[in-house]
Amino acid sequence: MRLLVLSEKLKYDWEKKKKKKKKKKKKKKKKKKKKKKKKKKKKKKKKKKKKKKKKKKKKKKKKKKKKKKKKKKKKKKKKKKKKKKKKKKKKKKKKKKKKKKKKKKKKKKKKKKKKKKKKKKKKKKKKKKKKKKKKKKKKKKKKKKKKKKKKKKKKKKKKKKKKKKKKKKKKKKKKKKKKKKKKKKKKKKKKKKKKKKKKKKKKKKKKKKKKKKKKKKKKKKKKKKKKKKKKKKKKKKKKKKNNKNKKKERSA
Repeated sequence: MRLLVLSEKLKYDWEKKKKKKKKKKKKKKKKKKKKKKKKKKKKKKKKKKKKKKKKKKKKKKKKKKKKKKKKKKKKKKKKKKKKKKKKKKKKKKKKKKKKKKKKKKKKKKKKKKKKKKKKKKKKKKKKKKKKKKKKKKKKKKKKKKKKKKKKKKKKKKKKKKKKKKKKKKKKKKKKKKKKKKKKKKKKKKKKKKKKKKKKKKKKKKKKKKKKKKKKKKKKKKKKKKKKKKKKKKKKKKKKKKNNKNKKKERSA
């Protein structure tokens, strides 16, 4: 009997363990599926909302700048009467640009200035948009004095250019003259000037005495070569005497 009771208890306990294991496995699977779905939905919604807000802010700033420019145009339209007096001042701009490029051909440019007066009438319509040119007209009042200087500049410009060129050349020539004097004296008197410069260096640097003694021995050998050239000239004089004796024998 005891064995039967024990066997039944074991079966009952064993079946309970099986049921518990099956329930636990089902619960774990459901939890994993729910977590994965929630994470994906949250990420997609946040990205779409941030992009739309940035685009709206940039468009509002551009519209405000355009409205301020329109107010400035209305104030400057009333000054049309002053433009007629300033037509003569605009001619001076073109004269200065041509003088710098071609200074010798001033007589030929006077004929071309009459044709350029017609072009200024067409620019009246464009000046309503270009308002920055009005500030430059105040500086043109100083250009009236340059009309009288045109006749005087023909003589004075030539004198001023010569003075500027001489100053630049003197600085370059001083450096070259010092080098040329040294080269000319070495060719004529090589032996005398080299000995004087070496004596001054001996007092300052006593270690270089051995190297300078070797250079003096080489100069004595050059004097022997010059004596050989003088002997060749004596041989040529002897040949001329022989030729005179032959001419006397032929005449006899």
